[in-house]
Amino acid sequence: MYKVWYWTMVDRDSEGRFIASIPDLVDVAAYGVSEKDALANVTQLAEEHVRALVESGQSAPRASRAAEMPSATRAKASRRARSRNAPRGTPRRPTLSS
Repeated sequence: MYKVWYWTMVDRDSEGRFIASIPDLVDVAAYGVSEKDALANVTQLAEEHVRALVESGQSAPRASRAAEMPSATRAKASRRARSRNAPRGTPRRPTLSS
């Protein structure tokens, strides 16, 4: 078993639902009624996606470093590091176990 960490973006759509997406895994995104639900859902999808890649002989996508994220994301990440209460839309790094 190994762990891979990816940045996860969490935001709200126009209907108030939370959506979590992983920029390094282009097609992986999930909704949730809360931020926690969206993160749990996208983590499960990411685990399945990465596991399927590895089982088919491909390597897991390389996880981006914070410096490689868009500048708006880096600014939010640095604000989050200075604040205990992370604002909505900040990157998260869930653990994926495979």
